[in-house]
Amino acid sequence: MIVPCRGDVDVLVDCLEALGAQEASASFEVVVVDAADDDAVAALAERYPFVRLVRSAEGLSPGPARNLGVRAAHGSVLAFTDADCVPQPGWLAAATTGLETGARMVGGPILHARPGNPIAVADNLQQFAEFPPTRPAGPATHFPACNVALRAEDFRAAGGFIDERLGEDIVLSRAMTERWPGRVRFIPEMRVAHVGRTAWTSMLEHNRMLGEWRGRLRLLVCLLYTSD
Repeated sequence: MIVPCRGDVDVLVDCLEALGAQEASASFEVVVVDAADDDAVAALAERYPFVRLVRSAEGLSPGPARNLGVRAAHGSVLAFTDADCVPQPGWLAAATTGLETGARMVGGPILHARPGNPIAVADNLQQFAEFPPTRPAGPATHFPACNVALRAEDFRAAGGFIDERLGEDIVLSRAMTERWPGRVRFIPEMRVAHVGRTAWTSMLEHNRMLGEWRGRLRLLVCLLYTSD
């Protein structure tokens, strides 16, 4: 499991607690990529014996940070989430089961970690409207990098994450769907809760950039599902 982090210590602790509680049929490791050489992140990672810390002083963006984590990982399966996400019980088991039953890339619902905060809920809806818990299992076209898993060999064959500020997960998903049509699949049991932004200014700016990159990558968003 690979977690890029850039100063999100206050939320990273919940992510690591959730990852440490995951159950799987095989052993697993957690690689935290400290993308900004933050001593607070390093100190937190040291509290968890199952975490291996990789540090960079270059101020990496999310794509290159995840690629760095992949290079440090030993497993044959790569599961990605973010520091501001809390994987739910059964997340890793659902991901591995999906891959073992024929999928080449899997992802799942994005829940609200702060359901009582209207700004955080709006932030999540702007980003993850296509990934509600009510969406049925089946083929998908893309997944956000905060909730996706695939085999390490397939990740490398598809070229990994591109070095861009946003949209690296869309590009990887597109490469996977082109190589293996119909085998990129949505798994309803593969759930993470995302900690949405709570300030209007940061939420609006992030979603402005997200819209810009969706346009550049020509990603059509189809709201075919409704959330709880």
